Amino acid sequence: LTANSLKDQQFRNVVEEMALASGLPVPALFVQEQEQSINSFAAGMGIQDAVIVVTRGALEALDRDELQAMVAHEFSHIRHGDIRLNLQLAAAMTGLLLIAELAEQLDRPIQHQTSDQFWPEKTHRHANPLHSGCYLIGYGGVFFSELIKAAVNRQRETLADAAAVQF
Repeated sequence: LTANSLKDQQFRNVVEEMALASGLPVPALFVQEQEQSINSFAAGMGIQDAVIVVTRGALEALDRDELQAMVAHEFSHIRHGDIRLNLQLAAAMTGLLLIAELAEQLDRPIQHQTSDQFWPEKTHRHANPLHSGCYLIGYGGVFFSELIKAAVNRQRETLADAAAVQF
């Protein structure tokens, strides 16, 4: 972020104030210049490598108090480790999806020639219990982990709003 405009400088000032209020270091700041919607997010694995990104639309449309509330919300995500938690949830879901993909590979039919002289090319498909188990664990796990992730994210958003008020 370069202080090209008063809005950019105001953003930097608000972030520095929130850093003092939250007891966290000032994160790297970025602006999505081409995005006119009002949005922001925090990224990074921890407090020391945190990043806050806001859209140009947010800087232009929000007054100082609204921008401060948005930045405080993002600081709360940084303080409570929400970014790392989301990454861990995504990694767990990827592992479950890998199991489901293994099930897809095991789904290839096992073929045996029959002794029927009229239909020598006839094949039989035998049920593979390993496939069924991997399929159930993989796709079932992905389904339920999506539900858990949604519930966790909803709670973390509520926590971020509450902590933003404290800052």
